[in-house]
Amino acid sequence: MYRDYLKLFPGNFLEYHLSPNAVISSPTLVYPVEGVPRQLLKSMTRARMHAKQSRLAYLTLDTALRLLPASLSMGHFEDLIDHRPLTESFRLFQLGSRNIHSTRQDMVTAMFSNFRLLPLRNLDVYTIAVRACIRMIYVSLSYGHTPSSRNFADLTYMLLRLLHHDQITQQARQEIAATLWASIDSLIDLFDSHGAATSTICINYMLSAFGSQAGYKPAVLAILKLKADQQIANEKAGTTSATLLQTARTMQDQGLLRAAWAQYLNDFDERGSHDGVWLAFAEAACACDDVEFFETESKRLGRKEEGEDYLQKARSRILDRTVGGFSGGSDQSVGIAKLIKADLDVMTEQLKLGKGSKLKPWHIPPTLGYRPGFEGGCSTEEEMRTYYQQTAVDGSVVSVVATEGNAESEKSAHHGPIVAGRPVDELRYKDWMIINELLLESEYPDQEYEARRGMEELPNKKVGDERSYIMRKAMLRGLRQCQSFGLSDMLPSDQAMNPSLRWLIEGKPTMNIETVKRMRSVSM
Repeated sequence: MYRDYLKLFPGNFLEYHLSPNAVISSPTLVYPVEGVPRQLLKSMTRARMHAKQSRLAYLTLDTALRLLPASLSMGHFEDLIDHRPLTESFRLFQLGSRNIHSTRQDMVTAMFSNFRLLPLRNLDVYTIAVRACIRMIYVSLSYGHTPSSRNFADLTYMLLRLLHHDQITQQARQEIAATLWASIDSLIDLFDSHGAATSTICINYMLSAFGSQAGYKPAVLAILKLKADQQIANEKAGTTSATLLQTARTMQDQGLLRAAWAQYLNDFDERGSHDGVWLAFAEAACACDDVEFFETESKRLGRKEEGEDYLQKARSRILDRTVGGFSGGSDQSVGIAKLIKADLDVMTEQLKLGKGSKLKPWHIPPTLGYRPGFEGGCSTEEEMRTYYQQTAVDGSVVSVVATEGNAESEKSAHHGPIVAGRPVDELRYKDWMIINELLLESEYPDQEYEARRGMEELPNKKVGDERSYIMRKAMLRGLRQCQSFGLSDMLPSDQAMNPSLRWLIEGKPTMNIETVKRMRSVSM
């Protein structure tokens, strides 16, 4: 079907050699280059990904980015995002977000699912993951993508998981809750302004963290007021009522205990017989010194004997918590909470500023973790741009360095048409560099899989196939050694005080030309 088109790309290097016709004339056309089969490139990417030819899949995506930079959909990135390790899928999502006009909410959900697979009990890994989630949402919202209530709930889950860590003292939980609540409250308003209402599951996440874990009364009262004002229904399985009972236990609040139990019976009536809820009720009654109320209710509902068993279990669990205590992690966790707060404050402030924002989405390097190694020293920015110019546009050398003088013009003789405030050639160069880094980064997990295939036994847990399991282990080893840069690390105003931050904003060359040639199978 596309035989004539494929003749434009001789040999086996379709993705490297671009036709002279690849220089686009208008970024708004559905097919900027006449006859370019967009669906063919998308299908080739998918086929190569499923054939486990990740290098060729990335190179096919690279072709689409350079030929059709303004007419791609998230479908061009979807298979790579779904099947590559998190460190790569995170970068691909941001690359896709800045190249397309709208994204799909389920792709944001898929990214959150990838983050939740990480061992978040490790505080170092958690810090990287939660700051990356904030960055991901910022990029999505700043490009005008519409969020969903599920996206907000997923972000809330990641933000507040810190309060559930079992090696944090109750005093530290109180401090963390006080640190995070104001920023979470602003986040609620931000998502509400984007049409993403607070959902029942989000209410439960917040009540569980601020209430049953931290016992932070100002947040609990505000959450309950929000629930009442927005008429958010209780969770059908009784989760909301059970969470309120746990909150009453932590806060030792008799009034909240009785209100939560009344709410549960009102919602479930005779079905108020779940063992988990009764045990939570018993624990709360013991903590609130209101055992008489529990005994009265258990007798009234015909569960007197069972009620005695619940009370015995509740007292035992309370004693275990008291004796076990907490150790370590508290100082580190408070510091992590401050980083999260700083990132959230930057995100809400920048998004409220809108077009006047100093921090643009494309200022954020899509890198998650450390930058990969390469052979030899770095090529300079000038050398890398010159090499790109010579190979990307049929050997002709054109300037791709943006200047303030042409930034406002609709077109420039040297820079081509303007897309999202940037010259198209500059956009293509940045994308080309990101694909180079992804090609290099993908080598390690692929090599790890080939080396260990058939050697490791899969655990009994549901971790997917052997390839996914081995590649996830390889990715985690690198992730634990990395540095994570959040939004708060990248404020342009900090540049004057700390010149070392400049590369975070302007980008830094990360490889040399010989490495690029090797990865793209170009004759040296």
